[in-house]
Amino acid sequence: MTRSERSKKILPRHIDLAEIEKLFREGEYQEALAQCELIQNNKEWTLYTLDSRVELIYFKSLSLENLGMYENAYNILTETLKDTETLEDRSLILALLSAQLQTLDRLGRIHEATSVVEKGNELIASLTAEEIIKGASWRASYENLVGNIFWLQGELDHASSHYQASLKISKEIGDAKGTATALNNMGIIHYHKGDLDTALNFYQQSLEIYEAKGMYRDSGSALGNIGVIYFQKGELEKALEFYQRSLNIAEEFHFTFGQAATLTNMGWIFKNKNNHEKSNEYLDRGLVLFDSIGNDIFTAIPLFYLILLALDQHNLPQAKKHLSSLQKLHNRTSNKAIQLKSRLAEALILKQSSRMKNKARAQVILEEIIADEVIEFEYTALAMIHLCELLVVEVASFGDSEVWDEARALLDKLYSKAHEQNSFSLTGESLLLKAKFAVIEGDLPGSYKYYEQAREIATDNLLTQLLRNVDEDQRMFEAEFSKWENLIQRNVSIQQRIEQSRIEEYIIEAQKMVNL
Repeated sequence: MTRSERSKKILPRHIDLAEIEKLFREGEYQEALAQCELIQNNKEWTLYTLDSRVELIYFKSLSLENLGMYENAYNILTETLKDTETLEDRSLILALLSAQLQTLDRLGRIHEATSVVEKGNELIASLTAEEIIKGASWRASYENLVGNIFWLQGELDHASSHYQASLKISKEIGDAKGTATALNNMGIIHYHKGDLDTALNFYQQSLEIYEAKGMYRDSGSALGNIGVIYFQKGELEKALEFYQRSLNIAEEFHFTFGQAATLTNMGWIFKNKNNHEKSNEYLDRGLVLFDSIGNDIFTAIPLFYLILLALDQHNLPQAKKHLSSLQKLHNRTSNKAIQLKSRLAEALILKQSSRMKNKARAQVILEEIIADEVIEFEYTALAMIHLCELLVVEVASFGDSEVWDEARALLDKLYSKAHEQNSFSLTGESLLLKAKFAVIEGDLPGSYKYYEQAREIATDNLLTQLLRNVDEDQRMFEAEFSKWENLIQRNVSIQQRIEQSRIEEYIIEAQKMVNL
């Protein structure tokens, strides 16, 4: 062999990734992973260009992530990022950082994402105009995943700006998947801002693109999100229909995270339908899958739901068992969202006790949660409604007017916060409670005013369940109008008025309407 022939033999080569990309697009992640490992374990691995090797590892990490092997994916990405200084195509670094953000999201290790975002932003700032054009698809993916991190941190406006950037780039380069993903995520932002119809429109646009392009695996997220909208609107059967479609896709493509999330959502719906057996089954399945992933933040959600379910069934031993698991999660992670769920669950268990000292301790914890920084508004709102119940029960027992004033002030705060957060269903439910408070205080015209405000919110936002609740409550109020005029004229005690109003039942109903 001549020197020239030997030189040609050792020239760096490019890896043909066409087959691996095809397998990945078709959802054959196990086979894609096997192909990646076959090439990586070949004795000629070091003869390939660094750029080719990095691109293959990128697809390997995505295959691992889609197979639920998040920790493995994160580790190979972290190792690969140590040796990228001599890459010809620097946009590949952005691809690795994007994949790293995705795995951190799935693992629930959001606090580690900040440094990854900083590296990504520094890289983008240093790219040449040619590199920016060449790496446009990586940039779109990166912007979307940074948006996810901000969303998980509750920074909705920052998240929205990154999703919009991702949407703009994806449309410019004709990336259908990137466009659909960004539209889906824009829907999530509008959902959390309380604009359900705009959110639904974004989700439907996303679903249309996924289905038109045959990207059925990716359509599961949009289907699940549409299910959330119908749940919020009180259309539980329609919500279950979309969740089931989402679950079928997640199971077909072995998407562990998607299965866990959808099973948890379905378990919550069955709880709201008072089907405790099915609720327990689905929540347990969701819990096992989230736990297998190792995502503590998401594992805490079905655990909290299972505690509420056990309390609904007056099964304190089971509730305490799940609370112990939740507390272990918090002790392991010191995550604020998990701590919030743990403290709230402890308060609700204490509140159900027959002993006054336990109820008093529950009240203290609920007050602390309400006074603390808002981590997840829905859980703070649930704490407010449960504290309101405790205060009303105390007034019903002892007739203390100061405690009644505390309860009213708390309800006013709940209404203001719900309105501020654009949580329309919770705003409407708080107005129904304000209507009940007005009746007890003898302000019958005020009660009418609150009913009309609640009806307007329900009608404008197509909140079916809320509208049913408004109609039913107002009909009952009008049927008992003469009775209330008589009670007010006789100036009966506040304890008697509370008993006649059945307000505790309404407060318990409001607790069920909080969408966690």
